[in-house]
Amino acid sequence: MNRANPFETATAYDLLAAVAARHGDREAMVLGAERVTFADFLVRVDAFAAGLVALGLGRGDALGIWLPNRPRWFVAQYAAARLGIKRTTLQAKMRKLGISRRS
Repeated sequence: MNRANPFETATAYDLLAAVAARHGDREAMVLGAERVTFADFLVRVDAFAAGLVALGLGRGDALGIWLPNRPRWFVAQYAAARLGIKRTTLQAKMRKLGISRRS
C-alpha cells in the first residue's frame, strides 16, 4: 500500500484491514443494539469470502446481493470485492424475483 496516498493502490479491503489492525476495538457500524467493531467486521468479511470461495466463486464471477441494509450487506460487499467478484445489489423488499442468466 502506498503510504503517501493509500487510495492510489489499495483496495477497499486493504484499507479495512489497515483500520482493523490499528483500531480493531472501535465500532465500525452501529444499528440499534447491534454493534460491530472493525476487528469483528474484518473477521466476518474473511469468513464470508471463504464461503464464496467454497461455493466456487472467484475473480470475474458475478454475485447478486439480496440483503437488507444491515451490517451483513456491507460484509457481503467487502467479501465479494476482496475476491474480485462483480456484484450488484438487489432490492431486499422484492418478494418475487425473476433472474435470467446470460452467457
